[in-house]
Amino acid sequence: PFGFAPAVLFFLSQVVDMAIAVFDAYIKVGTGVPAFVYTLTQICPNISHHIYIVRHHIAQFIGGIIQPVQYVFQHTVILSSRQAFNHIYETFIAFFIGFFCRLALGIGVLRPFLDLDGLYRLVAHRYRICCIGSLCFLGPVAETEMIMDRFPSDGDRAGHIVEDIWPEGKMPDPQPNQCKPYIEWHIPAKLKTKAIQIIYSGGSYTGNDPDGFEVAPARRYLNAMGVTVVTMKYRTPRPTTGLAKHTTAWQDLQRAIRIVRSEAESRGLDPNRIGIMGSSAGGHLTLMGVTSSRHKSYYPIDDIDKLSCKVQWGIGIYPAYSLTDGAESPNKGGGNDDSAVLVPEFSFDLDTAPMLFIHGDADSWAAMNSVKTWEKMRAMGIQSELHTLALRPHCFQRDASPGTGSYTWLDRIGEYLQPFIKEE
Repeated sequence: PFGFAPAVLFFLSQVVDMAIAVFDAYIKVGTGVPAFVYTLTQICPNISHHIYIVRHHIAQFIGGIIQPVQYVFQHTVILSSRQAFNHIYETFIAFFIGFFCRLALGIGVLRPFLDLDGLYRLVAHRYRICCIGSLCFLGPVAETEMIMDRFPSDGDRAGHIVEDIWPEGKMPDPQPNQCKPYIEWHIPAKLKTKAIQIIYSGGSYTGNDPDGFEVAPARRYLNAMGVTVVTMKYRTPRPTTGLAKHTTAWQDLQRAIRIVRSEAESRGLDPNRIGIMGSSAGGHLTLMGVTSSRHKSYYPIDDIDKLSCKVQWGIGIYPAYSLTDGAESPNKGGGNDDSAVLVPEFSFDLDTAPMLFIHGDADSWAAMNSVKTWEKMRAMGIQSELHTLALRPHCFQRDASPGTGSYTWLDRIGEYLQPFIKEE
């Protein structure tokens, strides 16, 4: 008897959709339009767009009714009546809150008064809502855990060596306000590959922390895999002498890659298997290193600078400053407009390396920074990998719920690195 209900609901949704389509068509006719419709178009020129949103959410509403009802009746053998009730109740509660928030967002009525975007993300994260044609309920997520608590120890590290990046008195473009740059070698207790991963943090080019949550967990994870990690402290804050925000950091990165390459063989490692990884501003710096290695950011100072600073792969974690609508700040248009293009400092030269991107889709330094860079690389025939995490903000990994992509993100890195770290 329940198989007939979805068909009726679907029919009703089609009737409603047709009615709205007719109304929508009236608005677009221009002549002979009823007075009230004409008035609406004058008050709200985007009425057609709002009607589309209403129509979209009506379809979601119908789907939101059908899906949980079908789910419950298909699983009546294994669900008690109490469980069935809870499934319907929690699904509808989550759906109605999300539905009305999104509807209000589309119409814009309540936007000046409430943080509806935040409310919707909160509800969606709490109930693990995802919209793929209709809203689905998968159950509440677990309590979040701090990533630094999950990776507290350097137990898989056998050696630790600190080196200055620049010889005394040879650092290019010294700035009176900047910290001293250096690299640290983290040698794994059980070396399983000759590949080398360089890692550094973000910090808006105003600071960076090689021991913080964007670096330490990743290096500990990779040390446990048997990978040698080199962390970098680059010069910050931003230059004060008219240079671009990233210039001195880019110089430090190119020099660090050359130092690592120059020392790799003496440490039993492969100078031609070096990758770089950075987060946020460090993600922007990674893109500089990946796409522009043929450009010299400083004049050579010694024989080390005769070596290439080309890398074999890059990993960008929520890279910032990559599109023109957010070159100095969070993306004003979410990176969605066609006018938001990749910033000109990325050369995409012939030595551009493949990349892995991981980005939260609710990040104010928008996920489109990663998406449009991935698209550019794809157009160049460079096979790269892209993961966007629904409803997750900037610094998504700092605290995350077990079982979510924000919790298991390091596994994506481990999987991506397999072809590069595999020994013959």
